[in-house]
Amino acid sequence: MYDQIRLLGYRGREVVRVNYHVDGPRIVKRQKLQDKSKRYYFVQARDLNAGEIYISPVDVNIEWGQVEQIPRPMFRVATPVFDDNGHRRGVILINYQGQALAEIFKNAIGSAGERLMVVDNRSYWLSNPRQELESGFVYDPDARFKNYYPEVWKRMTQHSAGTHVDRRGVFTFARLDLQKMTGVADSPGSSWFIVALFPSVLLRLALGQSTYLVAYGLLCLLGLISVAGFGMARIRQLRALDRLVLVEPMGRALESTANPVVVTNPMDRIVFVNNAVLEHTGYSRQELLGHDRIDTLVTPAAGEATRARLRGLTTGKLEPDVFDAGLQDRNGNNYRVAWSESLQRDVSGEVTGVTYIGEVPRSGLQNDEWLRNLAAATEQSPVTVMITDTDGHIEYVNPRFSALTGYSNEEVIGRKPSILKSGETPPEDYRQLWSNLKAGREWQGVFNNFKKNGQSYLEATTISPLRDEGGEVTHFLALKEDITERTRLEKNFQLAVEAAPSAMILSNPQGIMVLTNSRAEEMFGYTREEMHGQSLDMLVPDEARQAHAGLRRRYADAAIPRPMGSGVDLHGKHRDGHVFPVDIGLNPIEAGEETMVLSSVVDLSERRALKDQLEERDRQVVEAHALATVGRMAAMVAHDLRNPLSSVKMGLQILNRSSSKGHGKGDQELQQIALDQVQYMEKILSELLSYAKPTVLNREWLTISKIIDRAVLLCEKEIQRHHIRLKVWNQLSLPTLYGDPHRLQQAISNLITNAIESCVEAGIGKGEISVRSHLDLGEDIPRVCIEIIDNGVGLDHRTESKVFEPFF
Repeated sequence: MYDQIRLLGYRGREVVRVNYHVDGPRIVKRQKLQDKSKRYYFVQARDLNAGEIYISPVDVNIEWGQVEQIPRPMFRVATPVFDDNGHRRGVILINYQGQALAEIFKNAIGSAGERLMVVDNRSYWLSNPRQELESGFVYDPDARFKNYYPEVWKRMTQHSAGTHVDRRGVFTFARLDLQKMTGVADSPGSSWFIVALFPSVLLRLALGQSTYLVAYGLLCLLGLISVAGFGMARIRQLRALDRLVLVEPMGRALESTANPVVVTNPMDRIVFVNNAVLEHTGYSRQELLGHDRIDTLVTPAAGEATRARLRGLTTGKLEPDVFDAGLQDRNGNNYRVAWSESLQRDVSGEVTGVTYIGEVPRSGLQNDEWLRNLAAATEQSPVTVMITDTDGHIEYVNPRFSALTGYSNEEVIGRKPSILKSGETPPEDYRQLWSNLKAGREWQGVFNNFKKNGQSYLEATTISPLRDEGGEVTHFLALKEDITERTRLEKNFQLAVEAAPSAMILSNPQGIMVLTNSRAEEMFGYTREEMHGQSLDMLVPDEARQAHAGLRRRYADAAIPRPMGSGVDLHGKHRDGHVFPVDIGLNPIEAGEETMVLSSVVDLSERRALKDQLEERDRQVVEAHALATVGRMAAMVAHDLRNPLSSVKMGLQILNRSSSKGHGKGDQELQQIALDQVQYMEKILSELLSYAKPTVLNREWLTISKIIDRAVLLCEKEIQRHHIRLKVWNQLSLPTLYGDPHRLQQAISNLITNAIESCVEAGIGKGEISVRSHLDLGEDIPRVCIEIIDNGVGLDHRTESKVFEPFF
């Protein structure tokens, strides 16, 4: 049943793939593994929590970016993969063949499959007794349940389970919510419908047999349904059909259906009415039960004809059929209702009652008034209305048609709409149009046509079949709207959005993205196809999504333009997971009855990085200027003090030599102290002059371990004096470096000296200093790192900021 089993890496590339083959599983070679990073099912499944399962909708299989030459319906089951540390590593995916699942379903339920259908939440059949209607998204996009049974589908979307009754029979449905049943994640493929249809033809046949046989037959059918595991559908089907036979009290299924249902006894006395009858007539149930149906619910004008038809049914002269008797309310107003008749018989074949199931009433007006209003609305309609026969010959056009095309009624009646053809509409559109109409389905599309004066125009068109009371298609109704100007404005709008330098995203009131530009693709890492139809929340960091939903709702309640730079701290989320700062401008756009929002998004990452660089450069310029000033002052002070200080030093040296012969020991000590202080001042002046002069580096190729050994040797005396424990470790085979060995040795020895002083200042028993060198393969370029670590007092935060200042 499976088609593929795959392990995809975090970035979406196949790591392992096993394909199904009749001879057994086949492992795909590495060079044939594909990149699936842009496929929607990978994007949706990758971000699930551990243990969650994603189920995709059924669609076609795509290999190497192309739909297979012979399309195969598939759906996918996926779950994310984590390592032992909880890090995401990829996604496990299993492809299942849609057709194989449909066959398994049919085989499992046996003959009940002739009554059961499986429908996904897009209204496509996954399983249908008519196999040509399955997988319409591949072969015929209009082959949907909602196009064949619109009223039933409307009810299905509003309720998780229920029953609908009309002329075609009794529909019972139940929603399979895999998210609730199995704990899978909320995903497009996690909800299916199981629909059971008991046709009205079989219903009439069933009602014509004895109560025992009917109940037994229905129970057998529902027993087959239960084999499929759909208990809810079975129970509702049983209630609806079994109580139709037993009549008492007709069952909750028929009570809640939108179609009027009336059941009478052989004297045409009402024994059951459902809620729809009460709603449309204004009667209470007590006011109807036991009363004559024709006298109460049929207009006097149709009373005699209705009695004649009832006599024909009960005597066997007429067969049950569909007829239009109307439905009269308690105020005398008549609803247009077509009633489907079903006879009930006892074991001997005698008629015991009649069941009437009506279409939903269209209007509370009298028939002629209703038709007059309909005609007036058609004539005054702002859209073009055209009616043709089944061969396409025009029988009617409204005034809007003439105003738009320039053709009069006389010029088009009897001709075909092809007189408007420009040749720009693809032939495939016409083939699809006639395919739908011949199958009795509605068609929607856009025509590129010519007016009488040769001017081209675009019109959005909906064409529907019109049926008579017998259900036969007699005409086609076309409703057309001129969308030329709207299309031009939309195209210009799309061009403007595409040309914008910032990311542009158009979303509907529910926050669903409907239009994006190429800059949005670059900024967030998703393709347009991946973004369109998805919530804006996918572009928002996880921790901000809940707050973002509230902000979006408040903005929708009072939508006004919001320019950029509003001071709100906002962030976006790239598909690879990284978060970046953004600025967003919002502009509401009125689109009919709803307000769309156009968002302009700017990535602030580069702007902020540039701002930080400029601030750092400004700081360096100010600091360099200050240091240059200090350097010039230092050079001036050192130069002015050096000569007199040299004279003082020379005098002290002469005095020290001469006084050693005749003066006391105390005088000699004072002279020596003075001489030491002069030498210290001389050293400071030398450093000032050295700082003021440009540094000249004497570069050469050097070995870092030898430089460290020489620096340690210079400090050896201090290390021993303070009983410091020194550890030196150099990584083997470090590369040679190009630099000034003297300056580097001086820097290392100064740092070791500082470490010794820190250990002494700490006052601990034994100080420890570690000197290490190793190769660091950084993100940008490899480098040699030298670490000098001690167990001394360390530096506080204020002192740390001054470490690299001159004269620290």
